[in-house]
Amino acid sequence: LYSNLANTSTFGGASVGSTFNQNSNGFIGGGQIGHNWQSTHWVFGIEASFSGSTVKKDTTNFVDDIFSNKLNSLLLVSGRFGYANNNWLLYARGGYAGASRTSSVSDTGTVSPGTGSGSASSWHNGWNVGAGVEYGLNRNWIVGLQYDYVNLASKNYQLDGSDGGGLSYLFGIK
Repeated sequence: LYSNLANTSTFGGASVGSTFNQNSNGFIGGGQIGHNWQSTHWVFGIEASFSGSTVKKDTTNFVDDIFSNKLNSLLLVSGRFGYANNNWLLYARGGYAGASRTSSVSDTGTVSPGTGSGSASSWHNGWNVGAGVEYGLNRNWIVGLQYDYVNLASKNYQLDGSDGGGLSYLFGIK
């Protein structure tokens, strides 16, 4: 979600307080490491995963402004708790989430008088929860299905631009 958080300035057609959504898509891939231990049927564990990403979206909005949002990488560090029966494991998980994001804006000034561009990158901290099911093929190999919900904190990015009077703009990115 982009929001114009400037005190008095518009950026192209983005008036103060205006917002818009930007849905991104792409590929996320990486690796994980972790450890589980079992007591009777109960399984406890911790795991960390790090992934690179091609998730990106460019959106033209507010007349002639081009907004870009890219997820560069994603880190999850989670504890998990589950119930094992034979080779099956059902579990819930949750913990820390972090991501590197880059946001940018460019106002070409073709329709409105403001021009300029800027970008900023930042690390976002947050949390994740999820659940899954796994089947143990043998002692060291599993197959499974897992769902994760990731919530990352909002950040304010100072993205440069001008309304013709040399003012710059502050956009909030969720």
